[in-house]
Amino acid sequence: MKGFQQIISGILIVALITGCAATSTQVISDGDNLSDAKLCRNYLNDYQNLLNKRNQQEINHEEFVYLQALILQVQKRDLTPEKCSELVKDQNIAAIGVGALLIITAALIAAGGGRSGSGSGSSKNAAYSDQGFAWDQFYDLNGDLTWRCRNKANGQFAYDSDCILEPKSDFTWPGK
Repeated sequence: MKGFQQIISGILIVALITGCAATSTQVISDGDNLSDAKLCRNYLNDYQNLLNKRNQQEINHEEFVYLQALILQVQKRDLTPEKCSELVKDQNIAAIGVGALLIITAALIAAGGGRSGSGSGSSKNAAYSDQGFAWDQFYDLNGDLTWRCRNKANGQFAYDSDCILEPKSDFTWPGK
């Protein structure tokens, strides 16, 4: 169990080091201080969805402000979808290399028999917490199976970038 925990810890560290997407609030309030990679992840994850909502006049005020801030930052930095895709791809490749190294190291430690402690974590399963975000898989209006990010506190849809660190599992809302 300890080896498994080390693997998970290593993967989370790699995800944090590589710079996940920022929250919509960070883009709005602190966009100038975000890295190009974080901004690109938001741009690639959220831009088209927000643009479609705006064109269909289904965008709310918060989403509109986020879309404006995202566009402003992308234009200020002269980023394009192609540049963003390349930047994110390069970062993902580097993260995979570091992640593989961490997994191999954790596997070697686990195989070495270093078993100390009980390995039992919290009795409350984090997947059932009512805070944060989680993925939901469901059938859309066209009958296609799709994934969307939801706010665990209220079940409302959130930006897909809010679920960037969450595993794509349907444990929170299992019904289709």
